This record gives sequence, structure tokens and C-alpha cells, in this order.
Amino acid sequence: MRLKQKTKNIIGGVLTAVVVISLITIYQVFVTHGELYQIKKIHIPSDKLYLKPLLGSHNIKEGENIFSFNASEVSELIENKLHYVRSVKIKKELPSDVYVDISHRIPIMRLSEHQLYVTDDTGKVFMASKSNTSADIIENAPILIDEEASKLRPGDSLHSKAKLALNITTKFKSVIKPGFAITRIDTSNEIYLILHTSLNKQIFIPWEEIKEDEQISAAIELAVNAMIQGRENPFMKLIILVEQGRCHFTKL
Repeated sequence: MRLKQKTKNIIGGVLTAVVVISLITIYQVFVTHGELYQIKKIHIPSDKLYLKPLLGSHNIKEGENIFSFNASEVSELIENKLHYVRSVKIKKELPSDVYVDISHRIPIMRLSEHQLYVTDDTGKVFMASKSNTSADIIENAPILIDEEASKLRPGDSLHSKAKLALNITTKFKSVIKPGFAITRIDTSNEIYLILHTSLNKQIFIPWEEIKEDEQISAAIELAVNAMIQGRENPFMKLIILVEQGRCHFTKL
């Protein structure tokens, strides 16, 4: 009995191995190496074609097997390598199509007047170029005057006062009025955050009064209304008193 059972077990094991090997062979012939699953078309926006060589280095190119790459892993690798890329979404559509959706970061601030290091609304630093940013966006982005931020390089992120300055600048852009823009953001003053405007005036906001999001919104509302109403005011310095809910112009 034991011999018969042992024989059955051996035969069963052999049959199982044969089935597994057969399935692997079929998979390799028809899926891994089959023409059916070779990439025939990569759908990518016409203005992002410069990324094709990078995609190709990760097996995303015509003629490669569509199962030869991990879409999420490649997306993460590209985002980490190209700092100006905000997100990459890669989708496989069987049997042979790959769709690539790529979005760029949009500059909110420049970190220097002479270099092309910029940051988007997340605080991520990257280098602006013709391939990822239009010239007018770069020229119109306000310049951040911050000693620590000036030392940052692509891939780094803003922090401390520079991060708060970015937050304020981003909110300003959402409520900005025609003919009014922020040209410089100066964090070097220990008491005030100083905003230089296109109206040739400066906005002074106490650091102590913009710790909370509600305070930031209140400061922006006060500043925008005062700047528009005081467009012809001869004084160039506008002090925002968030806690008191008021502001006033004075000499520099």
C-alpha cells in the first residue's frame, strides 16, 4: 500500500511539474515573446516627445513587450529624475498600446534674479527651461529674497520663512486684481515679511501675525483692498495689522 501511494505521489508530482512547465512555456511564447503583446504605439502629448528616450530606457518603446516594465515604478523614477515634472501617469491598454500623461510644474517664484531656479506651489525647486516653462511665466514670477532659499538646488524644497512666503504668494495670485502684482518677496527682515508690488509700493506684514491660515487670508484681503484704494497714495509703505483688522500707509 505504501509503495502504491508513493508511486501515485511521484506520478502526481511529475504531472504537476509538466503542467506548470507547459503553462510557463505557453506564457513565454504567447505573452512574453509573442508579437500580440509588443508595444505598437505610445500615446504621448506632442509637446512632451523629448521624454521618449527616457521612456525607452525603461523598456517603454515600440517593439518591446508591454509586460516588460512596471508602470508605477517607471512613473516614480521619472518624477524623481526630472524635477520639473509634477506627475507622470502611465497606463497600459492591452494588447499593445501605452498611454503617457505628463504634467509640468508651474513656477510661482524665482529663487534668484540671475539663475533659473524656481519653485511651484508645493515648494519643490526645479530649473526652468524652454522645454518645460514659457519665458513670460518665468519673467512674471516674483523673486524670492531669502538667504537659505538661494542655496537650494533642483530637487530641494522650501522650508521655514521661504515656505510661508510661498504660501502667501500663492494665495495672492488667487485674488489678484488687474494691474497689481507681487514682484519681490523679502524674508530677510526679522519683524516683517516684505512684499514689493508692481504699484511701486511695499507691503509689510508682521511674521507674528501670519502663523495661521486664517491670518494669512485676512492679511491678503487687507493688503489687496488697501493697495487698490490707495493706488494714488504718495506713501510707499503699507503696514498690515492683521490682529487689529486694519492697515495704513507710511513713509519708508
